[in-house]
Amino acid sequence: MTMSCADKNSALPEAKKPITIFPNNPAIRTMGRIDDDNPERPVWVYPYTQAAFRFTGTSLTVTLINHWCYGDSHIGVIIDGAETKVRIPSGADGAHGASYGPVTLALAEHLPDIVHEAVVFKRQDGQHYLELLGFGVDAGAQVMPPTATEPSRRIEVFGDSVSCGERNEAILYAGKGDPDVDLSSYSDSWRSYAAITARALGAQVHVTAQGGASLLDGIGWFNGPDYIGMEGIGDRIEYNPVLGAAKPWDFSRYSPHVVVVAVGQNDSHPHDFMADDYDGVEARHWRTRYVDFLRAIHGVYPQATLICTTTVLYHDPSWDRAIDEAVRTFNESIGNDSVVSFGHTTVNNVPPMKAGAIAHHFLYSRNGSATPGHPRVPEHEEMARELVEFIGSLGDGIWADETKGREIMTGNGQTATGPAPGANASGVDASGIQAAADKPTGAAELRPAAIFSHDMVLQRRQPIPLFGTGQPGRTVVVTLTSDAEQTPIHTSSMSDTDSVTGMGTIDADGDWLIFLPALEAGGPYTLTISDRADISLTYLNVMVGEVWIATGQSNIEFELRNDLHARSTMAESSDSLLRFFNVPKSGFVDDDLITAEDSSSWRACCPDSCGTMSAIAYHFAHRLRRDLASDVPVGIIDCYVGGTSSRRG
Repeated sequence: MTMSCADKNSALPEAKKPITIFPNNPAIRTMGRIDDDNPERPVWVYPYTQAAFRFTGTSLTVTLINHWCYGDSHIGVIIDGAETKVRIPSGADGAHGASYGPVTLALAEHLPDIVHEAVVFKRQDGQHYLELLGFGVDAGAQVMPPTATEPSRRIEVFGDSVSCGERNEAILYAGKGDPDVDLSSYSDSWRSYAAITARALGAQVHVTAQGGASLLDGIGWFNGPDYIGMEGIGDRIEYNPVLGAAKPWDFSRYSPHVVVVAVGQNDSHPHDFMADDYDGVEARHWRTRYVDFLRAIHGVYPQATLICTTTVLYHDPSWDRAIDEAVRTFNESIGNDSVVSFGHTTVNNVPPMKAGAIAHHFLYSRNGSATPGHPRVPEHEEMARELVEFIGSLGDGIWADETKGREIMTGNGQTATGPAPGANASGVDASGIQAAADKPTGAAELRPAAIFSHDMVLQRRQPIPLFGTGQPGRTVVVTLTSDAEQTPIHTSSMSDTDSVTGMGTIDADGDWLIFLPALEAGGPYTLTISDRADISLTYLNVMVGEVWIATGQSNIEFELRNDLHARSTMAESSDSLLRFFNVPKSGFVDDDLITAEDSSSWRACCPDSCGTMSAIAYHFAHRLRRDLASDVPVGIIDCYVGGTSSRRG
């Protein structure tokens, strides 16, 4: 026969029975949207809701009632920096009903009798509610506030399962689909990108997120077939109809400086209307309601900077395009006289405090292309690093608490303007190779790296990086388009398509990096890089295949035209799918190097061009072309200088 914690405690003498610390003890610091209508029995609904405190003694327990809807319920605890989880009896056992408890759970035992730091947190989303009745500590123990002061910075994240950290502990499945089993016990809000970001920035965070949540009610995955999205969740403190009536949230209780809106991916279920008909009625309605959601958030949080994004989970790029359009529409409409309703909230369209962008569209470097399954902890850490860097680029002014007069940072949500150098799309000779003089180089406001030119080869089967420099805050859009019906774009994760798109922003240092999804070999394609304002650069005859870098010293620098059999080799070298790029040789960066790079371009192998290739690189590429499928292009980047060392000094 086994005994529960409560049974064991009842057998102890009164002097040794644990002390109950009620949830409203002033030493306990809480965080998250909490239903505390009854402060002695608060209800935790959202992931990462938590209580932090210090205590003395050797053990810690929690007493609660678990209101269960689905999944295998667990509670999380951090003791002196070490994380663990404890299973909560629930309907998942088959022996308990929808509500189970009170039950007392051991969170820590056999600790040294010293002062301990504890954070008890909700690991999972609204698949269950926790009604908290109290914590238990040793007889004679003390409870004290946390060591660190409460962070003054505040964030809120409106999101779906990714923001919750759903299934993220299944790290052996990083970059893979979800196995067909219940992984709810592997959901850890502490290691979600939202929580990691907040801790890295020294901020509080409310994770207002629910697995399966969409933007709109009636679609998505949560509470099917009567699906509930942010229309039914965003302004609620309780929202799961299986667990009781909805209750409104009082927005005056928490005023974030930064709001991350990370919804949209689940709206593609049961029908991906954005991908199928971007200009259709459903898609236009969705974009309108997204703008309404931003207006409602701005209405209740007029100081907040809004960051709109999706995640690295596979999804059609049309959703990111839709968010980008909605962000621009929102920024342009701020201050217009109107009343906005979203969910149960109705607000006036609040004017901005200063001119500039309130909302920003942010994309991760592997946005929509990293994994077909839920992101695991390493991918959450990757997302957090990039999100922290982006938020940091907005400046410290976003964390100011003044109710008026705060300068709103201009930047990535704003429509940029600038000169339009255009792209010379003429001058293709009979072999389809563009002259270097026609290479689109852009301008200071938007300048792709010199490696990008007509006739380039992009690496297959990996996310494709596009990068360059420009004016901080500008939106950059890259699109790869099929040139003909006979040459569709073959994606590694989806069916064939006629185009793929990526979007991003130029950071505070003037750099940008955008990834297109991994593609199979193919082409020719057209690559367009633009700012959706005045600058548009077009690169023709682009292929996707194998790209190799030939680098080193004089041995690899030896050119094909100096080869013993150069004449016969060069005469037979014509191959439109074998291409190369010669990096200019220079010991330092100066104006001459920039000019030389602007004059360098990808070239296809033919007797007139291949003589300047590395002889070693040519023979390697020629062999690779022979060994691979006949339609797989090969690109060589020649980057070498004779007499150089492998490192500086």
